[in-house]
Amino acid sequence: MNEVSSPKSRLSIHEMLSWGADQLARSGIDSPRLDARLLMSHIMGESPFGLIAQTSRELTERDAGRFMELIGLRAKRVPAHYLTGWREFYSRRFFVNESVLIPRPETEVLVEEVLRLFKDGFPPVVVDAGTGSGVIAVTLALEANSRVYALDVSRQALEVARKNAFFHGVADRVELIAGPFPGCLNDLGLHGRIDLLVSNPPYIATGEIARLMPEVALYEPRIALDGGSDGLSFYRLMADAFGKGLLRAGGVVAVEVGAGQAGAVMEMFRLAGLSGLRTVQDYSGYERVVLGFWQGCGMSREL
Repeated sequence: MNEVSSPKSRLSIHEMLSWGADQLARSGIDSPRLDARLLMSHIMGESPFGLIAQTSRELTERDAGRFMELIGLRAKRVPAHYLTGWREFYSRRFFVNESVLIPRPETEVLVEEVLRLFKDGFPPVVVDAGTGSGVIAVTLALEANSRVYALDVSRQALEVARKNAFFHGVADRVELIAGPFPGCLNDLGLHGRIDLLVSNPPYIATGEIARLMPEVALYEPRIALDGGSDGLSFYRLMADAFGKGLLRAGGVVAVEVGAGQAGAVMEMFRLAGLSGLRTVQDYSGYERVVLGFWQGCGMSREL
């Protein structure tokens, strides 16, 4: 991994951006110019587009030093969004740090599909299992004016989710719960009452994590990635809970899955008693979302 070299003198924003992009390219970063601009905009308190009118401006010594520091960290493959402290999701800014997975565009597909399903009215009991930064729970609370129970085993992750709920003004509609799935739901008296269970669980096979890109393998929280030996451990927990009556009759399940996992997850859920199972593709054409409902009492519906 290449070491970052220092520029010979204090330079303009344009020149520092060029220097930063060159350093990142030498370190194997896939999007060096984009990342350099993201880091510079963070330092300057501007949007990346807002920098365009200021590129001839000379950086102060303090800002130049901070930019060099961030470029050095990014060259070591620290994710750019951990360095800026935020990530855009569903056209909103969300706080992130090393305690939470950085939200991906694929998860927006999950949110979009849930909102489409309930466009005529959101159900009263919604659970986001493994909420992480809270992007799903907060977005649903905002878009559907809904109350969401957001649970996670990581208290550090829940602090990030709490910060995001307050920032977006929905702290009164997002109830954060520390504990494992599904036991903490039993403790809350929600067993058998859930109308919608939504989740982006850990789904990377344990042996595959080390082969992921360094930004993910080295820096993102393993607890949010590791889905057991085949990546399906959390879905097995879900299927077992469904078989024990976790959902209300007609209750909907919507989960994100890894590439190539949709068939196995659908079969697990079918054997557990879910009906109407189907998948939704992400922007790259992968089956990314699995949906189904708990039939109960002979109830039927279409998703």
